[in-house]
Amino acid sequence: MEKFKVEVRKNDKLDVSKLSKWQREANKWLVTIYYKDRSMTIPYFTGLGYKGNPVAYDVLYSLFSDALTAETTNDVADFLIDLGYCDSAELIREGTKVFKAIKKEARQFKKLLGEDYDYLMDAFIKDEDIIEQLAKEAETVYIA
Repeated sequence: MEKFKVEVRKNDKLDVSKLSKWQREANKWLVTIYYKDRSMTIPYFTGLGYKGNPVAYDVLYSLFSDALTAETTNDVADFLIDLGYCDSAELIREGTKVFKAIKKEARQFKKLLGEDYDYLMDAFIKDEDIIEQLAKEAETVYIA
């Protein structure tokens, strides 16, 4: 199996009008993930309590987890209810943005993994510890 490469850089130049409340307050990163001859670049956020740079494990776990959510949740209403985005119109709007972002990210991730997507997702579903193995083998690069 091919190894992942994860490049992480600060990303303070995002259009805040397109971010959720949590994202506006979070640490902002731009992460590029390489797998085989493909790559994908996504904004990545860590809470203010998260100290240091994101590590490969966190990035990969987030991608696999979001991809699984995108695969198992096709209805935005179910997503909003399951994740608690239904207490106000503002939360519904925010949750809808998050739902769309997860769906888009999952499509990119599936393209990144290509023919290995089904195998790796099945392995993740059976045992989330696969992320530890993938992260240990990954190369992580921090760019100032």
